[in-house]
Amino acid sequence: MSGAKLILKNPRNGSIKTAPIGFSWTILFFGFLVPLYRKEWLWTIFVLFLQIITLGLAAIPLAFCYNKIYIRRLINKGYTYFSRTGNISQEKMDKYLHLQKKVFEKAFAPRF
Repeated sequence: MSGAKLILKNPRNGSIKTAPIGFSWTILFFGFLVPLYRKEWLWTIFVLFLQIITLGLAAIPLAFCYNKIYIRRLINKGYTYFSRTGNISQEKMDKYLHLQKKVFEKAFAPRF
């Protein structure tokens, strides 16, 4: 899933967010600045706190799960699938995100 991204749209206000899939190199190298840039204020405080307590080592496990958490939070806020980049199948997305809702069912329907 290297380089794959989901593009999600909020139907209420029309805002569009791009969410990378898989390992988060940005969290690994930039830590709390990533949720700060994405305006995820609670996650900024949480990641900063963890990095202070663990002297930066918390970035390693966070790099494996942060993008998944970010996508789930966007979906819970009401964002829906708009587009994608990279080679992503519905099975991979369901497995990766462990979603209860079928958010991607319509998006990955066969096109004729």
